[in-house]
Amino acid sequence: MKKLYVLLAAAVLGTMAVGQSTIYVDIDASGNNDGSSWTNAYNELQNAISSASVGDEIWVAEGTYYPTHDIIGNLNPTNPRTKTILINKNIAIYGGFTGAETMLSQRDWSQNITLFSGDIGINGDLSDNCTRVVFVTSTSSLDGVYVQDAYVNAAYGGGININGATFSLTNCEVSNNASYSGAGLYIQGNSEVSIDNCEFLNNTAENKGGGIFLEQGSINVLNSIFDGNEAGYGGGMSLEGGTATECKIVNCLFSNNQTTLYGGTAVFAYALPGGVKVVNSTFAKNDCPSCSPSNTGTIRSNGVNYSIQNSIIWNSVPFSEAANNLSVFTVNNSVATNGFSGTGNLSAYPLFTDTLSNDFTLQSTSVAIDAGDTTGISDIIPSLDLNGNTRYFNSIDIGAFESTISSTGVSSIPSSQIHLYPNPTSGTIQFTKKISQVKVYELNGRLVRSISVNSNQVDLSFLSKGMYIIEISSLELIHTERIIVE
Repeated sequence: MKKLYVLLAAAVLGTMAVGQSTIYVDIDASGNNDGSSWTNAYNELQNAISSASVGDEIWVAEGTYYPTHDIIGNLNPTNPRTKTILINKNIAIYGGFTGAETMLSQRDWSQNITLFSGDIGINGDLSDNCTRVVFVTSTSSLDGVYVQDAYVNAAYGGGININGATFSLTNCEVSNNASYSGAGLYIQGNSEVSIDNCEFLNNTAENKGGGIFLEQGSINVLNSIFDGNEAGYGGGMSLEGGTATECKIVNCLFSNNQTTLYGGTAVFAYALPGGVKVVNSTFAKNDCPSCSPSNTGTIRSNGVNYSIQNSIIWNSVPFSEAANNLSVFTVNNSVATNGFSGTGNLSAYPLFTDTLSNDFTLQSTSVAIDAGDTTGISDIIPSLDLNGNTRYFNSIDIGAFESTISSTGVSSIPSSQIHLYPNPTSGTIQFTKKISQVKVYELNGRLVRSISVNSNQVDLSFLSKGMYIIEISSLELIHTERIIVE
């Protein structure tokens, strides 16, 4: 798990509020099993939750913890797979302790792994795993834990199921869960959910919402990563049935997510009266291998208004063809594959450091450096980027990662000012402006060839059939576009 804000969060949480109790859980403790100290810690998490009062904190030491009761409290339910960790009180649960700490600031959740696992049966056999690892029905918070190994093939929810609750998830990893919809996190019952500094990895939903499925409620996602998730649609997340509250995605990375039926390889939105705001986020290498061009898209809207600012949507299937109605997209100061109408948008290749290694930080000559704008959004932009670096280095960058190198002054030609043709091509491409240099990239970002041109055409007959990214330079101006070689 990424260590983004360990020191900052520890400083904020280092002192407990007066009057609340701390209950201790350690699977290896051998004392009185009453939760009164690390020595006498409960061995089972559900026993600690049962003994807690409103406002209490539960500190959980490193180790693997399995659900032990079903949702109505049965220790030995007829079907063991119905066991879940039930959070039904206004409490805060923290993981990541060694079992000796006296303050929250002393824990390190990225090194002292507290794992909530649904693998209660034969190790590695999904068919006997819990259908839901964590079930939340009350205002509460979960901080510093790993949730994984839920499996349910005909129902919603997997890793975490939230029903009618105000819930915060912080410093957590939700991974390797599978369900029909909402494999990582399922939100229902008009819940209000906030997520900060979390990772949703390799969750698989047959229908919608590999990482997250919002069916009823609202959600804000901050400083988080969605990677390797899969669904029929909404690979990273599917947002549906929301309230009038705007859903926010800020300072996030969506990479290597995919869909198998429709678009929204990263995000799909439907029936959200409040719309979706995307700020300083990066979308890269998301795909739908089996989708037709008219039925795909990185960010897909079914009538939902999107406001996208300071974000990169690149090296993914184009989403303009699948947005249904581009008028619902307001895109400003962003780098996008196809280009968008709006203020300050760029179409140049953003020059990620190494897409093959999934490093989506910016090279020193990236046009995204210092090209963002904080107008109207300064109150929701975090002070740190997704790597924990200071967010403002000179001006704000576009995307989830802030460069520590000043902009080189290279700008991008707006997509309306330069054109190339024919596309698809089988050889020579013409330009509407005189070009000095052409760079050809594979879709994974690998440079194929750099060509000095100094004319309004270039011969690309050396390329094999396929799709490429072509970066066109004219003096200090750059334009990037996808081409198809037949």
